[in-house]
Amino acid sequence: MTVGMDISNWSVDDFVLDPSFRNWVLTPNSDLNLTWENRIDAYPEKIREIKLARDLVVNLPSSTYHLSDTEKESLWERIDATTNISQDFRKSTKVFPLNSQSTIKRMDRMPVRRTLFGQGYRVAFILGLAFSVGILASLLSREEIISKETPLVYTEHVTPSGVKSTILLPDSSKVILNSGSKLYYQEHFSGVYREVFLEGEAYFEVTKDPNRSFIVNAGTSSTTALGTSFNIDAYSQERINIYLITGNVKVVSIDSWETDTYLGVGESVSVVQGKLSEKKAFDNEKITAWTKGLIIFDNTPIHEAIRVMENWFDVTFHLENSPPSNLQVSGRFDNETLKNILTGLSFSTRFQFEIDTNVIHVRFIKP
Repeated sequence: MTVGMDISNWSVDDFVLDPSFRNWVLTPNSDLNLTWENRIDAYPEKIREIKLARDLVVNLPSSTYHLSDTEKESLWERIDATTNISQDFRKSTKVFPLNSQSTIKRMDRMPVRRTLFGQGYRVAFILGLAFSVGILASLLSREEIISKETPLVYTEHVTPSGVKSTILLPDSSKVILNSGSKLYYQEHFSGVYREVFLEGEAYFEVTKDPNRSFIVNAGTSSTTALGTSFNIDAYSQERINIYLITGNVKVVSIDSWETDTYLGVGESVSVVQGKLSEKKAFDNEKITAWTKGLIIFDNTPIHEAIRVMENWFDVTFHLENSPPSNLQVSGRFDNETLKNILTGLSFSTRFQFEIDTNVIHVRFIKP
């Protein structure tokens, strides 16, 4: 990555006065966007100054008008009055227009050292800043500069319950998307990274590209790979499971970017309530069975087995009485019908069932 200059000691004024920064804000192009994205990536602690500087450049009067020292002091007093608030900025996961604002939003998920305005944050959030600067600009009777947004196009794949699909991504990576899942990504992978967003479960076979990492964002987890295969189960936002089949990956929790875990073949890790668990071994066949039309229950809690069957066959279970709290089921089913699966499970689990279109009525037999 080429950064080009050291901005670690830059103030808001330095950014505002820099020609490259002003051009990036007012007349963005792909080269400027890449340059400043790399700089933010190298100096994430400057994201707050960059936010404030961008809004100053956007809202200040045109360059043909020069502020006097008195006017500058008045402007900063108004900004200070508005920005003396601590704000928790969170990353946008779906809309990244190709300009300065999009890059700032995108990079704002990086960890930041609290250095701006002395102790704590004195961050300008956009509405308050625009209001303050707008008042001053109107008093000065000068025209504001408007920055135009050009939204990027996203491609989205959705599989309803009972349906699975195989997707070929723009870089020739292969994804098998489980039922009840959604995958979306920037069209043509035109960003710096090959980045996708997952809700549900998917199996990935990633095409190797040493120049662009492949990143899967799922819930509170972010998994990075170059060329490898892995499975991510993110049906539950409270617990995201990552299983490495081949190659290697790095897993981080977006709630704690300074902590990461590298997985080797056959290792898995979970992100539970924003925290990484210890690495564990897993049964490859069991984890990837769904990609081959197999359902494998191996001492699986009954409620988890019901969730799998509901998602797999697009049905709803109605339990007429509660099963034992420690009830687990086992069985291997290769492209079987739901009726055959329930019949097989009922012998060992002791329950009766009735299929009423898309509703399955189950009554457990007490010993």
